[in-house]
Amino acid sequence: MSIGLVVLIFVWNEFFFSINLTYVNAAPVPVSVASFMTQEGLFWAKLSAISTLVIFPRRYSGGLHSARWSRV
Repeated sequence: MSIGLVVLIFVWNEFFFSINLTYVNAAPVPVSVASFMTQEGLFWAKLSAISTLVIFPRRYSGGLHSARWSRV
């Protein structure tokens, strides 16, 4: 429970500073995802696309590394 709280605080701080200190054309991924949430509503297609683009390389490389280390 306490580790989860510490992680939540660190993640929130990183998101808060990145959303406030970055330029519009050079934003990190969480800020880009947050920009698709507007007053008109959520742009689900864009949210899904960026989430897939962010998750796929990490998932793919994780699968490769786990397959490599499971053979050892």
